[in-house]
Amino acid sequence: AVQDPDSRCCHDRRVTHRRLMLQCATAIAGLLVLAGCGSGARTATQPPAATTAAAPGSAATGRRLRGADYSLSIPAGWGQSRRNARTATVDRVITHRSPHAVVVIAMVRAPAGVSASKALRARARLELAGVGSTASTRPRFITLAGEPALTYQYRSTSPAGARVQGRQVLVAHGGNVHVIALTAGRAKFASLDTALGSILGSWRWSTG
Repeated sequence: AVQDPDSRCCHDRRVTHRRLMLQCATAIAGLLVLAGCGSGARTATQPPAATTAAAPGSAATGRRLRGADYSLSIPAGWGQSRRNARTATVDRVITHRSPHAVVVIAMVRAPAGVSASKALRARARLELAGVGSTASTRPRFITLAGEPALTYQYRSTSPAGARVQGRQVLVAHGGNVHVIALTAGRAKFASLDTALGSILGSWRWSTG
């Protein structure tokens, strides 16, 4: 059978876009490896109470995934990426095929001798500098599974020139800062951000 060249072209563009999205999000998370170097190994001091009660969104009810010190559920249509997914800092990569989106979960040591709130704000500055952006929404404190967290949105451009939007949620736990980063195209970002909220609603810390 002769393949329709237009169909093949569209397929190639979709595959290329998925790869670029994954590369973009993984590259963003990869900056954590450099940014996290030199951090102290001691646990951050206890922070003040978060200003809101919980992460937004109802809990996802899909397949349960286990990370380094947490577990979460992923909604229908999402799956775990196993290609280029784990590094010294990146713990899990979760993807959504259509519309394309990537959630990267990474971990770095919290700086020594500072409160968790200061550690989260410092990490947020590093993250935004790493993607060459500023927060497009005001950073606000929440709690994630009982731990202090900071969340904000940003807009940036991928290395290939695609305009992307992201949300980062930084949470302090066990002497680490967990960085949960959603990256997606701007057109469908709102619905994908809602899905991230459901993932965060299902987040549980491991008991040991």
